[in-house]
Amino acid sequence: MTTIRRLLSPGDYPLVWQVHDGSSVSGLVTLAGGEAVSGVAYDLPAKSVPTGHDGWIDPSWTVWEPSVEPYGVARGQLRNNLDVALIDASVSHELPGQSLLQADLAVCGANLRENTDLLFDEITFQVTGLTALSGVTPLKYFEHPASLRGGERPPEFRATWNDEADHSWPAGAADTVRMHYLCTFSHPQMYTMSVTASPAVTVSGPARPLRQWLSEYVHPVAELASFATGRPQAITWAEVTFAGGHGPCVVFGAALTQQNEVAGRPHPSELPLVHCGPDGAPLPRLLAGWEALKTEHSTFVDYFVSISTAALPVTSRFIALIAALEGFHSKKYGIGATSPTEFKKQKKGVFGRLREAAGVSDEDYQWLRAEGAYFGAYALQERLRFLAGTLPEPVRARVNSAVDPIPPLLQGIVDQPEDIWQVMGKARNNLAHGNNTRQDNAQLAALTRLGHTVAVAFVLESFGVAAERLAVAIDRGDRSVL
Repeated sequence: MTTIRRLLSPGDYPLVWQVHDGSSVSGLVTLAGGEAVSGVAYDLPAKSVPTGHDGWIDPSWTVWEPSVEPYGVARGQLRNNLDVALIDASVSHELPGQSLLQADLAVCGANLRENTDLLFDEITFQVTGLTALSGVTPLKYFEHPASLRGGERPPEFRATWNDEADHSWPAGAADTVRMHYLCTFSHPQMYTMSVTASPAVTVSGPARPLRQWLSEYVHPVAELASFATGRPQAITWAEVTFAGGHGPCVVFGAALTQQNEVAGRPHPSELPLVHCGPDGAPLPRLLAGWEALKTEHSTFVDYFVSISTAALPVTSRFIALIAALEGFHSKKYGIGATSPTEFKKQKKGVFGRLREAAGVSDEDYQWLRAEGAYFGAYALQERLRFLAGTLPEPVRARVNSAVDPIPPLLQGIVDQPEDIWQVMGKARNNLAHGNNTRQDNAQLAALTRLGHTVAVAFVLESFGVAAERLAVAIDRGDRSVL
């Protein structure tokens, strides 16, 4: 059990910047949650630009060309002797004697100036949804006094820590991944007591840059938490250590909200699709499966990444989802449809007519355009129909029961449609080709939920997770097919 600690809160801090030429200038740094790191440096050395109007401007002023230039690592020291380093900073010279430094990442901690290469050998971080992904609550048993007078014995406060709340696994060649809870116990008054636990992940291994830690572990864990819970999740905070335990150094940047999440009792309906609890999967194995999906089906996983931290407009999400399913189909099964022979026959008929139509009239050209659009819609609906047919049985049965017959909300998009997949293909073409007919948001949301169910089933299959888990979530109402 590790105690929660906060080295530095978000805010504006006066500091002294260390200039690359060895000199120092005063300034200010703003470390905030969910924002890029920025700072002001006064009288920062820079190249002046002649104005051609020396007689009009006070010669004591220095005029700079308005531009943004790479600055590299910008280091400074706060008044409390903590060091701060802006990674890959840029500089722009604003008012005379005032320069603006900006970076999307910064670290702040003690003795950071000794870490000249900014390499770190351990990172501890938190993302929202981590309690659900862990699959384990921090406390097994909790008891508070029923009354202030306990008779022969004074009232007692009891809490039993869950031993299963701390897991460690080897990862890769030399890394170790630990999923655990940080805890605080407080009793500010005689009969006021509290236990607070916050989920966290700690990864240790060979020293590497901060961006590498973020790309290898922090962002993938946030994406996994989003997939597991079905809701966008955010990176809250991160701390790094270096050179045998120096630190912690707090990480600031636009991707970190700096708002700690406290573990609570999960709602009975919040069933994560994947988790790392006693009967779940090791976190490194899930991360490796996620990385393999990114490598093999990049467009497919891009859809899940795009919805992992923020909700997309329904139109954008629907288009991204269809592209993801098409990409998954083409990569895994090829471009053929449910029946490859029938697909090739249709393709040959359409493009045979295209080849014979050189120098056609305007009327025939419009016919060819319509025929090409028909072929595109046909190919799409066949891919979707094929994917639906390859779903694991528990999920396929629930999808079929939800879309056959076609729900009233989705009727009218296609006259006498064959099935829901023809409706989805038509809705996609209406959007993609700029047709005057456009489905409303409620229809697109329903179709998106349907396609998302199909996509989730294939991710679970790649993880080796039984399809029954998604089927149970559908039956409980946690995951809606439509």
